[in-house]
Amino acid sequence: MQRLPQNLYHESLPFVRIVQYATKPGAKAGPNPAAPTPAPRPTRARPHLHSFGAGPKKGPDGTLALTRPMGDRKLPGIAAEDIGRCAQGIFQRGGEYIGKTVGIAGEHLTGEQMAAALTKALDQEVRYNAVPPEVFRSFGFPGAEDLGNMFQFKRDFEAYYCGARSLDISRSLNPSLQSFEQWLTRYKDHIPLQ
Repeated sequence: MQRLPQNLYHESLPFVRIVQYATKPGAKAGPNPAAPTPAPRPTRARPHLHSFGAGPKKGPDGTLALTRPMGDRKLPGIAAEDIGRCAQGIFQRGGEYIGKTVGIAGEHLTGEQMAAALTKALDQEVRYNAVPPEVFRSFGFPGAEDLGNMFQFKRDFEAYYCGARSLDISRSLNPSLQSFEQWLTRYKDHIPLQ
C-alpha cells in the first residue's frame, strides 16, 4: 500500500472500516472470515489543493480563484495525518467499533470558507468561483469529468454526505484534529499557485 504524503488535505474522505484479522498460529494472513466484519476498504485520495489543478489559479485580472462546482454547499475535509490519528483513536477503544464504518472529517466547509482561509494563509485574495458541475466537467484536464460527477454528488446530497462524517466523533477519536486554517499554516508553501 502506498503511503499518502502528510501535507495533503482531503476534501472528501474515506470511511474507516474496522476489521478483525486472523491471529491463530498458522492461520492465513488477512481478514478473519469467521469475524463479523468485512474486508478493509483502502483509503483513496480525493481532490485536494496539490493535484488535478485543484488549487487556486490566477484569473485574467491576476486574482486567485478556487473553483468548485459546490455552490454554497459544504464539503468535508481532513488532513492526511489526521486520518491516521482517527484510526489510532478507533483502535484504542478496543472492540467498540468492530464491524462499524466510521466516517471522519476535520471540518465541513463551503467554498467561500475555504477561499477565506486561503486568503488569510497566503496573504493574498482568493475568491471562490462556483461553477455548475457540467462546466467543471468540460474543463478538459485529466479526471475533470469524474471530479465534476463526484462534486455534483456531494453538492446534491450534502446532508447525507456530511452527515455520514461526524465532526464530534472525529474530534473524540482525535482531540488534536487540525482545522483547515491550522493545516494551511503548516503547508501553505506546498500549494502550487498557477
